[in-house]
Amino acid sequence: MMKSIRGMNDVLPDDIWKWQKLESVLLKLLNSFNYKEIRTPILEKTDVFVRGVGENTDIVEKEIYLFDDRNGESICLRPEGTAGVIRACIEHGLVAQHTCKLWYLGNMFRYERPQKGRQRQFYQLGVEYLGENSYICEIELLVMQSRLWKELDICSQAKLHINSIGGNETRKSYKEALVRYYHNYFDELDSDSQRRLTTNPLRILDSKNAKTQALFERAPKLIDFMSNIELDRFDNIKKALNELGIEYIVDYSLVRGLDYYNDFVFEWKLTELLGAQNTICAGGRYDFLTKQFDYKEVPAVGFAIGIDRLLLALGESKASFLSNEPKVCDIFFACLGTQAQVKGIAIREEIMEKMPHIKTHLEVGKSTLKNMLKKSNQIMADYAIIIGENELEKNTVQIKALKIDKFSKESLSYVQQEIDFCKVVDYIAKIYLIK
Repeated sequence: MMKSIRGMNDVLPDDIWKWQKLESVLLKLLNSFNYKEIRTPILEKTDVFVRGVGENTDIVEKEIYLFDDRNGESICLRPEGTAGVIRACIEHGLVAQHTCKLWYLGNMFRYERPQKGRQRQFYQLGVEYLGENSYICEIELLVMQSRLWKELDICSQAKLHINSIGGNETRKSYKEALVRYYHNYFDELDSDSQRRLTTNPLRILDSKNAKTQALFERAPKLIDFMSNIELDRFDNIKKALNELGIEYIVDYSLVRGLDYYNDFVFEWKLTELLGAQNTICAGGRYDFLTKQFDYKEVPAVGFAIGIDRLLLALGESKASFLSNEPKVCDIFFACLGTQAQVKGIAIREEIMEKMPHIKTHLEVGKSTLKNMLKKSNQIMADYAIIIGENELEKNTVQIKALKIDKFSKESLSYVQQEIDFCKVVDYIAKIYLIK
């Protein structure tokens, strides 16, 4: 039996409504903050991510899906969204004259060991604010995220972790101090951290190895290397968060795994959900990424949300957001025979012309009326429109109410009525109070 590739999962019809509901909330929120959608290709030249994400990051070294195309050019499946968005903005001149507030939603790909909350193909929402240097940009994004957690009913479980990793010169001095410190304890480091000591020493700080974490307690702290300007910026962000009532944890081990970040970085974690993969949203400032593409410096800040992981968390938290599955069907057409089915299609078209929001289902095949009505109950339809040989001869339909408790019981005729073809649409419109 053919199966999907490991770590690349199907989303089945019984679950897709959860995705659609979440996406509709996200779209509404982004529109309210006046962010515009951008769509970039799933395939990019490998150099986009080698330059943008960083040659010595785990993504480029171990996780990227890359191959040569038929012309011998190295291309890859996008492992994240920001670098591709920056490439598009430079290529099409979007950041040449004005600020850009953009969002995207789509597939990303990383070759990792699949586990709960981490797949090789995953869906990600990204938001980018390009062209402004003010720390108010960070505040706007954090307020947006905080509002989202409230709407999803997980506000009490989402914990904001923040840090400042300073500018390029600050990090350069700090990396040198880190390398000197960890060289003294080289044999006590885990193998990944030993490798990172010569390639990307900052990544040692977020190692999950217990011994390496213990060493960090005595390691130099980046905040001690930061300039007064960098410290003031971080203090201003904390003051604004305090004023807005957004709680946070200052986490000096938080550095993020992409080389393009500078100054402010953050993560939202669900500490009681998802186990090890409990970060549902993360991002920060990246003022120098455009220079990696041989373009002028453009200040920028952004974040990404893992949609798969967020939905998994919503399910675990039993949030009210996912408590009610949307109605599957309003009107079920039970048409006996092909002629009746053609007539049912014609009537359905008239109904949809006047009431496009009405959900309909037309059963095709040679099933009996009893089985059709059984299915109409399974998909929770409000009404069944029945058309058989007798109805075709008389140019009528039978309209049967399937949820009797919703309707008046004064007259049994209201439960099922015979209606002329030409009056069906008006009858349905009256039921659903359409004028």
